[in-house]
Amino acid sequence: MMDFRNARWADAAQTMINVEIERDGDWVTVTTSADDPGTSDLFAAAQAGGVADYAAPGIERLRLGVSLTRQEFCLALKRAGVLTGADAIKAAKGDWPSTFDAALPMLAAAGVDPDEAQITWASANIIERNHQLVGLMASVSGLSDVQVDALFGIGG
Repeated sequence: MMDFRNARWADAAQTMINVEIERDGDWVTVTTSADDPGTSDLFAAAQAGGVADYAAPGIERLRLGVSLTRQEFCLALKRAGVLTGADAIKAAKGDWPSTFDAALPMLAAAGVDPDEAQITWASANIIERNHQLVGLMASVSGLSDVQVDALFGIGG
């Protein structure tokens, strides 16, 4: 049997276990499953030896890769009261909403060319949660990280 360490449930349903195994002098993480013939023995050994509780991904990890279409984002901003109906319509068309005009000096102060930011907005079909423009727009609008997360469907 292969040596392993740090067994931890990989999912809340407890169908997979992450373990570290030694490979070429380094410890690497492997996900095991009772249903996978290649790792089922390791899964059984880890389970018999005790497995740490499942740990849900941290908020930063949840934010990675989360995005909305521009339409979804504009609707979320309107529903949250950040954009007026008129500004939401403009923003959905790719126009820079007047609500975000206050962000232009902040963009310049952050080393971002305001014209390039507006071009980026106008051409964006997908709005990523962790994009710098989202953070600046949130700051101008007075939205907390938790509120921005909620716009993107993260959290409670």
